[in-house]
Amino acid sequence: MDKDELYQELFNRLNSASVLSPDFPDETIESTLNALWSTAQGIPCSAIHAKTFLPEELTEEKKATLLSLVEKRIKGTPLAHLTGRVHFMGLEILFEPGIFLVRPETELLGHSVITFLNEKAIHADMLRMIDIGCGSGNLTCGIACSIKNLEVWSIDISEKCTALTKKNVDLYGLNDLVTVFQGDLFTPVSNLGLEGTLDAIICNPPYIATSRLAGDRSYLLNHEPREAFDGGPFGFGLHMRLIKEALAFLNPHGALFFEFGAGQHTQVQRLIERSRGYNSVEFSEDESGIPRVAIARKGGK
Repeated sequence: MDKDELYQELFNRLNSASVLSPDFPDETIESTLNALWSTAQGIPCSAIHAKTFLPEELTEEKKATLLSLVEKRIKGTPLAHLTGRVHFMGLEILFEPGIFLVRPETELLGHSVITFLNEKAIHADMLRMIDIGCGSGNLTCGIACSIKNLEVWSIDISEKCTALTKKNVDLYGLNDLVTVFQGDLFTPVSNLGLEGTLDAIICNPPYIATSRLAGDRSYLLNHEPREAFDGGPFGFGLHMRLIKEALAFLNPHGALFFEFGAGQHTQVQRLIERSRGYNSVEFSEDESGIPRVAIARKGGK
């Protein structure tokens, strides 16, 4: 069987298995197979990066690797778990199983922060940002690669996440600008003299209600850690701490940015206003016009 025949056979198998997910629209059957084929060749990449990939002939050993990867994808293993790559804000981010899987929707959070920081960069030689719950370091790297005069402190409670963030920071040559800490919220940086100096604090907190993770969203826990999704009884278990504790670290014109679920913006606005520490609250909307990112400005516009 030549490569074209093998490609068509595997394409048909993936297509029949219904491996597509609405969470990852760029993972078409073609881009999925291309990414797996490239990975089998020893060039791991995401589905987006693989869209222009042209499959080459494989050795028998690499063909066996490809067949194994396809079978795992058919059985439900996420593509990023097989390739070790996710595409985010134009970057190929290293990824490992056991960590929250980066969704394209979170790019809205990243771009909202970049827009804000670009405005501040006109009047500042150096900007400062904290990334709470940095996960794989996707937001840290995506933003730091776009804003050159930016110092970042990236924090996650998971040792596995901080280790992966360090790998991605190193991959993109950001070691002089990014410092990674393990710990709970702001605790690791509480004695560094950062209070009152941050231009932006960003976070993609868990915001799904516990009951939904036992119901219609239970599939999320098949391959990803509960702590990445479980926002407690109402989906806002971490938000009050984040909103309150961020105030001490923001400078007078800094802002807190965080993602939230569709339909939660009214509750989010109430939480922010109830803190009495922010002068304005606005939202970034996704392509469907749904508010998904909160921007709470400590000193207004």
